[in-house]
Amino acid sequence: MRKATLIVGILLAAVVQIQAQDCCKRAELFGSFSFFSSSSKTDRIPANFDFRSTISQRGYGLDLAYKFKKNWAVVGDFSRNMKDEVISGSKADTATDTYLFGVRLSPPSDGMSPFAEALVGAVKRRNAIADLRVSNANFALGFGAGVDIHASRNFSIRALRFDYITDRGGVGAPGAGPRWAQNFRVQVGILYRFGPLVQ
Repeated sequence: MRKATLIVGILLAAVVQIQAQDCCKRAELFGSFSFFSSSSKTDRIPANFDFRSTISQRGYGLDLAYKFKKNWAVVGDFSRNMKDEVISGSKADTATDTYLFGVRLSPPSDGMSPFAEALVGAVKRRNAIADLRVSNANFALGFGAGVDIHASRNFSIRALRFDYITDRGGVGAPGAGPRWAQNFRVQVGILYRFGPLVQ
């Protein structure tokens, strides 16, 4: 938790210090490979199943950002991450979907552009173990940062996007009440800019 906060803080400080240099296009579409460290605290899996505390899932992500100022954008974010696990000797299909919305601070610059973001939305978890199928949608908050490397006026490589995502759930899990789960997401991918220039 402290390491995640430190990483986000350092990248946020870099964002604030960079001054805007070039104008930018209003819309950004990002497609990514996604790695998700998922905590099981908010899964509705009965306690008699030997379930690990975290699952390392992989998948993909997609987000769309619209710049209403040179430095600020509104963001809609979706990702799906999956993994097959063995729980109590049974094969389990696990999946985590994120649906997040928020704001992003990303001053335009030459070469490399750091950014920071704050998101809110929902995390949907699904687990299928033998004949048992459980799913739940939880309220979620996300805080993250990253850096884009410009390849051309329209394309960039998002070399790193790191998000700390916490969701509150667990209602219906035997012997447990609502609680917060600590999750981490790392993404890399291609960013495409389009639309009119920000005035």
